[in-house]
Amino acid sequence: MGRKCSVYGCTSGYSSEDPAKKVSIFKFPDDPEECRQWVTCLPNKLQNVTKYMGICALHWPADTPLVRKNRGRYPCPTMPPSIFPNVPPSCVPSHTACTPRSTKKTLINARNIEVDEMEAFKEQDLLKSDSFNVHFDELFSHMGFVFFKDENCILLSSERSGAVYTFSVYIAKEINDNNNVTVRYEAYHGIKRIFHPSLKSVLCYWSQLEELVRFVKNCSTDEEDFRLKFICEAIKKYNSPKNSKIYTIDDFILAFSWYAKSRALYTDLRQHLQLPSLSTLRKITSIAKSVDDITLFKSIFEQLDDRSRGCVLIIDEIYVKASLTYRGGNVFGYAQDVPGKLATTLLCIMIKCFFGSKTFLVKILPCHALTSKFQYTTVCDVISSLEECGAQVVALICDNNRVNQRFLSSFNSPDKTCPWIVDHPAHPER
Repeated sequence: MGRKCSVYGCTSGYSSEDPAKKVSIFKFPDDPEECRQWVTCLPNKLQNVTKYMGICALHWPADTPLVRKNRGRYPCPTMPPSIFPNVPPSCVPSHTACTPRSTKKTLINARNIEVDEMEAFKEQDLLKSDSFNVHFDELFSHMGFVFFKDENCILLSSERSGAVYTFSVYIAKEINDNNNVTVRYEAYHGIKRIFHPSLKSVLCYWSQLEELVRFVKNCSTDEEDFRLKFICEAIKKYNSPKNSKIYTIDDFILAFSWYAKSRALYTDLRQHLQLPSLSTLRKITSIAKSVDDITLFKSIFEQLDDRSRGCVLIIDEIYVKASLTYRGGNVFGYAQDVPGKLATTLLCIMIKCFFGSKTFLVKILPCHALTSKFQYTTVCDVISSLEECGAQVVALICDNNRVNQRFLSSFNSPDKTCPWIVDHPAHPER
């Protein structure tokens, strides 16, 4: 029995019906190194090469010279096989030398030469002595607070409850040699002193001072009065007939907050308290009309100062099981990139504002087969909408999968030595 071609998809030597289609089949070289080169070039892997195996002449160029090898008995090509007509190009091994990606770490001396852009933000956030009073007056007067100050001390507080302020922050400022201000504070809710769980008693940045004031202000709600009022209202509803129960807006807000934490907890609470049923909550959420994106974004960024409107977009993908869901009169599960197909991926776009300000989810898009083109178009539209509403998008963050690599390469980089700096989609001059 004659030899047959060992290349995947080749039928040379398997049929003798048409003698005109017969081609020569060359035996594998006896030399181990030459034999290894032949096996390496094949698209299919051979575990063992025997003396009865070979490769037909169709896998070499027609002008390939032949020499007598294998003890001079059989002619053999002078080079390994390189033509595989019935094999997909992706299965053919590439022998072109590729430039490997550099994995060399940057030395600390070279890293120190590069400009760290975060240092500029930190410098802007520092409490400076020359602008402290002006910025302090503008910031907290705009927030509606009452404050009294002298050269080194400031009392920041809200409206009085009798002779005692609802909350108070006593600030003592010190100026160091670098003309920066450090702040020591004591915070009170009524007459009770309170402590921020993550802030130290000495502050150096505006974002820390703003976070402190927000924390103290949120502690100003009288929890005891709220609990007593809620218990009284629950007792009234408990004694009223089933069809005459009327829930207020505060009741629904509280019910939604408990239901969002744990459905099992909410079910257990309904056995002891008069709360809206699960079907009532679903009806409210299904018929509630959400505002458009522009209106929502404007309402968010109008509350922020100029420094906090700078933000970063965080982009990520979540893989989900393809399925359809019917809820509130709507069908969920179809992809937006391929109409009629079920979604297998969720493209999530989040936003993080600077200086400890807002963090929220901008958009979730169901996708069937997420591509870099669809992701680039979507992200550019989101950036344009945010810029129109007063935001200043300065950076994008995503992981390093292939879709994100092609997505980032879609942006125009004016300086090829700094590929991480690209033209702004909404403002090319930036």
